[in-house]
Amino acid sequence: MKRSAAAAAAVCAAFMLAGCNDITSAAPAETTAVSEASQTAAAVTEAQDTNYPVFAGSLEFTQAPRSIVSLSPAVTEMLYAVGGDKRLVAVGKYCDHPPEATELPQAGSPANPDISTIIAMSPELLISESPIAKKDMTDLSDAGIRVLVLSSPETVTALEGEYRMLSALVSGNDTASDAASAAMKEYYDAVGDISSSAGTFLLVMDDNYSVATGDTLAGSVMSAFGDNAALAYTNYSMPEEDIFSSDPDTVFLSSDVDPALFKEDFAELGAVKNGRIIIIDTTMFERPTARLSGLVRDIDEKLKDIPEETEVPTETNATEETEAFGTDAGEDGGYITGTVTAADAE
Repeated sequence: MKRSAAAAAAVCAAFMLAGCNDITSAAPAETTAVSEASQTAAAVTEAQDTNYPVFAGSLEFTQAPRSIVSLSPAVTEMLYAVGGDKRLVAVGKYCDHPPEATELPQAGSPANPDISTIIAMSPELLISESPIAKKDMTDLSDAGIRVLVLSSPETVTALEGEYRMLSALVSGNDTASDAASAAMKEYYDAVGDISSSAGTFLLVMDDNYSVATGDTLAGSVMSAFGDNAALAYTNYSMPEEDIFSSDPDTVFLSSDVDPALFKEDFAELGAVKNGRIIIIDTTMFERPTARLSGLVRDIDEKLKDIPEETEVPTETNATEETEAFGTDAGEDGGYITGTVTAADAE
């Protein structure tokens, strides 16, 4: 009887020891699992810290805004290009590209935003590329709506930077550069395919003879075709006497300019005499996006169609012609430089 009790006690001791061993061996596994979970959480936190915060203008974002109203056509188009369209809840009345943007509710324009509609929607962010009236800004701020007013880009590099900033805003910093590069690819491809040259040129923007100066996006884009005679000037302003003295090889006229009036006022320009006047649609400069690629390709084709300059001297003295030809050709040399086109030949 005593022997049986002793045996039972031994068995119990063995089970207890085994139980202790099981508990002891399980502890490291549980600790390891907790440690791995902590490391994963730390990695996620680190990734989030890399992606955000994002700084846009004077605003700081610790996460992507869940709802956005864009009043500017260019901003709307860029948001679609970088995947931000899923966050758009309304757009401006002039936002018509891509076509699906027109299916969203309208919220007015930067000059006349529909404040009541915007406040009712309560978006986390309103974006505009044009100034918004102070009273409207106050009403939006009082409603808890953050407002981001962007400056219109003045260079191609700044345009790509705007894509990058908007991409970072909606998706975080990590993928912003790649998204901006992908969005701008069609533009850079078009520039890379340019096969014509304008030589020295001017782009005249309106009937007041404002020109695309070196501090403008239009000047930056057009520089792909040659040397901008207005490069050193600013704010679309170049004195008429300087336009004459620069005597560009080619003049691009915005479709807003009356070509007949320009040719009359600047009849002495070589570009006018030689028929090197090209009319282009400059509306894309008013809502700049990577679709400027279409304008670049159009200009390249039009440059190919310009007739070659043909000199038509009225005298035959080759020595005098050579000496006189230049910026003052035709004044002292007694002959004229003209252009022969297919129409002239007929």
